[in-house]
Amino acid sequence: LPSSPQNIAAPHSCRKVTNTGKYGAALVFPAVPVMVKAVAPAPIPATPENIPAMEAAMEAGMAIVIPEAGSPGMTFSLGQTRLTIVDGLTVRGANVAGDGGGVRCVNGSSPTLRNCLVQSNIAANGGGMVCLDESSPLLTNCVFRANRAVKGGGVYSAGGSDPEFASCEFDNNSAGNGGGIYLDGDE
Repeated sequence: LPSSPQNIAAPHSCRKVTNTGKYGAALVFPAVPVMVKAVAPAPIPATPENIPAMEAAMEAGMAIVIPEAGSPGMTFSLGQTRLTIVDGLTVRGANVAGDGGGVRCVNGSSPTLRNCLVQSNIAANGGGMVCLDESSPLLTNCVFRANRAVKGGGVYSAGGSDPEFASCEFDNNSAGNGGGIYLDGDE
C-alpha cells in the first residue's frame, strides 16, 4: 500500500495489488473513493462465540495495520464518502495522545468499514475510533476489542457525527466514561 495519499490512483485507473506481511505505518486515505480489501476466507458473523475465529481469519489474511507511535491506525480526514471502503483489516496497537487511536474520522468523513477488527488501541477519546466534525461512517460486522480511552473506549462520537453500526461487537473496551461507545451530543 502507498504511504501517502498522492500515490493512490483514482478509481478508474486502479489495479489489483497483492501483498503479504504487516504494514508498520498508518493508512491515510485520499479524498477520492478507494477500496482496500483483505483477501481472507468467507466473512464470519461477528458474534461473541465467533470472535476468536474472526480474529484468526483476519490475521491469516495478513492484513494488519500496526501504526507508528503517536499515529492513529487509519485516518479519514478529507470528506471521504461511503464509497471509500475498507474490508477485512485489523488495526491494533495505536497509542495516541489525542483523539482516535485505531480509526480517526474527521471533517465530515464517512467511509464504510466492513469485517474489521479494531483491537488494543489507546487514545484520549475514542481508543478504537473517533468520529468528529459531522463524520458518519458505516460499520458492518466489525469488532472493537480491548481499546482504552478517557471517553469512549471503543468509539467516541461528537460534533454532529452519527456513526452507523450493523452487526458489530464491542468486547472488553474500557474508559472513564462510555467503555463501549460514548455519544456526545453537546459538542
